[in-house]
Amino acid sequence: MKASDQFMELRDLWRSIESEYNIEDNRKRINVLYRHVFSVLCYDLTSLPIVQIASIISRDHATVIHANRNHEHNRKYDKRYEDIYLWMYDRISENLKEHIEKREMSAINRARKNNPNVDLDYMLNQINKKWEVKTATLKKENEKLKNDNEVYKKHNMTQSARIKILEAELKRVKNLI
Repeated sequence: MKASDQFMELRDLWRSIESEYNIEDNRKRINVLYRHVFSVLCYDLTSLPIVQIASIISRDHATVIHANRNHEHNRKYDKRYEDIYLWMYDRISENLKEHIEKREMSAINRARKNNPNVDLDYMLNQINKKWEVKTATLKKENEKLKNDNEVYKKHNMTQSARIKILEAELKRVKNLI
């Protein structure tokens, strides 16, 4: 997929996202989040220059740079940003699937060409194994957090019931006085 095709594909995608989610041309936080996520993903997943990415979202190049600088902070501290990021990653990567696969293969081929003595397949397998372990660890951690959440929900319900009983008892005692 050529850069011009990527540009048109992403421009059309952005327009559909704008209309679907009523993204306005203002500085409301939710609108900024969508623009930042879109620009970060375009920067990471395409070969488009920053200026073209900025033109898609009707901003200047500084917005794209700012979005990339603040990306990790936003993902870490803003739940809405993370949700939008994961959703939009799926949407953009689906639209640009062919391009992303070609880009990955191109990077692998360049690495093979530049380092003929390195067993790239072995290295990729090792990286893949590390990611599988990390994924499994995160899945276990997620299950533990889900279980903890259930325990906290039960505890919260118990405490809420106890509060109601105590409030009723307090009301009864006040009426006696």
